[in-house]
This record gives sequence, C-alpha cells and structure tokens, in this order.
Amino acid sequence: FNGSEYFVYYDDKKFRLDKRYALYRRSQNFSMTDNFNRPMEEQFTNLIGIYQLRYPLDIYRSIRLTTTLRFDTYNVLSTDRPSLETEPVNTQRLGVKAEYVFDNTYLMKKNMLNGTRYKFWIEGLNKFQVQFAPWAFSLSDDFMTIIGLDARHYLRLGRHAILAGRAAATTTFGSEQLL
Repeated sequence: FNGSEYFVYYDDKKFRLDKRYALYRRSQNFSMTDNFNRPMEEQFTNLIGIYQLRYPLDIYRSIRLTTTLRFDTYNVLSTDRPSLETEPVNTQRLGVKAEYVFDNTYLMKKNMLNGTRYKFWIEGLNKFQVQFAPWAFSLSDDFMTIIGLDARHYLRLGRHAILAGRAAATTTFGSEQLL
C-alpha cells in the first residue's frame, strides 16, 4: 500500500431542491531520488469538500450549482537531515460550478443504456491562502474559468449490443490554464 483514499457523501432529497454534501480525501506516497542520488519519500494529500444544489426542471432536465474547497499538501517525509528542513507546500482552491443537465437514458440491462444525456457547464477556480495563527485570508490573482460540454447517445443495435457515441469539449481561460 502506498496511500489511502476515502469518499463519503450524503444526499438530502427531502424537498425539490436536492442537496449533496461530500468529502474526499486521498493520500499517496512516492519514492524517488534527489539531485545527489539520495532516496526521498514524498507524500501528496488531497482533501476536497463539496456542496451541491440540484434543482430539477422536469423529469429529464436539471440545473446544478456546486461549490468546492480543495486543500492539497506536498510533504517530503523525514529520511535524512535535508528532508527534515524541507517545508510542506500547501495549495488551497475555491471553486464554483454551474451546470445544465439533460438525461433521458434508462438502464435496459446491466451496463446497457439507451437514450441521450448531455451537460453544459461553466466553472471558476481561484487559489486562496488561509492562516489560523494569526488569522489571515487572501485570494490570489490566479483565476481559471472552464467552459465545457459532454454529450452521449446510446443506441440499441440488437438484443445484446449498444452503440455509444460521445462528444466532449472544454476550454479554459484566465491566468491559469488546464493542460
């Protein structure tokens, strides 16, 4: 084992406005060597909190708004004196995503869908810095906006065959870009 991964969520569908609370945590360890051929152990930890609102327009269409808080930590684990003096690198991001979703697919058999589903979305991400002692909060000038589309159509060809077509596109703009 070189790490752990956890995902837990709670859906509140009591009223028409559905709510989802989710928490995701992943920790991975990596072994490598530095410039002097000394072994190093590194650990990447991601913690993501998600709050989502879903408003169904009808049985097939919905509008969704998702906010995310993401905390990433990079540590060099203690294997020798220089690694003890290495400070962890922390990155925090705040994201807001708005989606329009259409989905009229239905499950014919296990892993066999029929119908069409697509979604359009726009998402904004910004780095921020939080300090607790003394208290300080600051947003960065690094902002990224993502616009995307994902469309899928499933067509039944026979009793046990499905033709699945997919079109997907995304673009980013702002001071940060996706690779």
